[in-house]
Amino acid sequence: MNALENDTEPKVILTPEQEERLLAFMETDNIYSKYYHMMNAVIRADGSPS
Repeated sequence: MNALENDTEPKVILTPEQEERLLAFMETDNIYSKYYHMMNAVIRADGSPS
């Protein structure tokens, strides 16, 4: 008997347009701009053509 029910949902991949919008926001935001270069590297490292 499982004590916890598995209620996880599958992950949804960002579209190239969503990736670009996220990066554009992060690049100009006062808080998230410090993470822009790291997130850009992570997104580009996945092999997507954008």
